[in-house]
Amino acid sequence: MSLPKEPEQDDDYSYLFWGGEGSTVRVLARCSTCQLPAGHEEAPKCTHWAARCPAEATLSVADVRRLEDLPEAAHAVTNPFACELETGHAGRHFTLGQSQDFDGGERVTLWWIAWDATGYEITEGAACDVVADPADEDFAVCHAIAGHPGAHFWI
Repeated sequence: MSLPKEPEQDDDYSYLFWGGEGSTVRVLARCSTCQLPAGHEEAPKCTHWAARCPAEATLSVADVRRLEDLPEAAHAVTNPFACELETGHAGRHFTLGQSQDFDGGERVTLWWIAWDATGYEITEGAACDVVADPADEDFAVCHAIAGHPGAHFWI
């Protein structure tokens, strides 16, 4: 799978869209108050990223290349990475570094970046499996690593 060009501006972001014919990655401008594409429909949870931890991790060029070159890589890799946990969380910082979508998304491997003051590591792990409202067709899923501390962050 070829990845899209690197985002051109700080507010550009790579989005993965799923459909009946597989997945597509597109680079779009990001909403100024949330992680959704700019111009998205009104979303009650739009301001939730305001409570996101401000910590960032910058990966080495070799590690960025390693994430970009994974077979079936689903995202363009942008550096630095921002923590996806809530402000004031305990322990290490976490963010999704890359996902590999095999068999049209039927089998997914998630690669997380974990860091603290001593450095970072890239590790495979599961995503949080909490959903906001499974009865709603457009339910949101938590975008953090499984077992994360603090509040859920919905997408």
